[in-house]
Amino acid sequence: KFATVPAEQTAEVCSDTAWAYALTEYLEEHSGGRLVVEFYPGGQLGGQSEYVTSASEAAIEAALINMSVLNAYDPNLMALQIPGLYSNEEEATAILNSEYANKLYSKVETEQNITLAGIYCNGFRSFTTNGIELKSVEDIKGYSFRVMDDPMYVAMVEALGAIPTPMAATEMYTAMQNGVVDGHENTIANVLGDLTYEVQDYMILDNHTASIAVGIVSTKFLESLPEDLQVILLEGMQYAADIAYETVTNINNEGIATLREKGMTIYIPTEEELAEWQAIELSATEKYVREQIGDEAVDGVKAEIEAYRGK
Repeated sequence: KFATVPAEQTAEVCSDTAWAYALTEYLEEHSGGRLVVEFYPGGQLGGQSEYVTSASEAAIEAALINMSVLNAYDPNLMALQIPGLYSNEEEATAILNSEYANKLYSKVETEQNITLAGIYCNGFRSFTTNGIELKSVEDIKGYSFRVMDDPMYVAMVEALGAIPTPMAATEMYTAMQNGVVDGHENTIANVLGDLTYEVQDYMILDNHTASIAVGIVSTKFLESLPEDLQVILLEGMQYAADIAYETVTNINNEGIATLREKGMTIYIPTEEELAEWQAIELSATEKYVREQIGDEAVDGVKAEIEAYRGK
């Protein structure tokens, strides 16, 4: 069983679907049919937090989640997700697959009995709204936004003067549709994949946070397999992640035009406006993360980024 939150779409417009199809093809081909994927899209098996619990208990074998879900199990992972850390998706993906990052993953893997397999940056998160166009930081004050159930996102939205409303991804479409919240924040790819453009009018590309896709595998299930199938499964997850990353890159490159065709108004901030947005977002979240976990992990990630840039 392989579970994702977004509904099944074509592999060209949804990276989660692209991952599932690539994994299915790879495993069936390389295992000679000994491994077969049952794809459960659209939150059929619950939300992302439930996927972690289910994989831990081997109730499902694999799933695709956002890394922020894992912060509840190991807050040190917040160091990889602070707004303003990365220059672009390529840099973020390299850091997320570095030796240093893999050391950070070991605690959650051991304690939750899951194996992280396939990690990439699927774009940068930005705010969307219904009936309200955001341009300057002043425009956001007083409005409510769905955020992931993560204190770092809560701190960021509060610092901007807005009202954070944590909720599962499976609930956010209805919440936006019914006006429970004024907006949310997500990547271009997810705004397309989740059909957010049906219930939101505007998007401002403040690009506050790198969104990080993580494949998880039940370690209990993995270790129950013969060694050759263990290798094939992990290689298949990485292959699927690579295909999904290519899909996200294509979506992000074409996404602004596509969303405009769908009826959304996309605002691209000036350099001065963007600097104002990101200064508030970075200051609030880095301070929060350092207060929660100390300096070691944050400084370690920053050092890894500097080393990467110096190559």
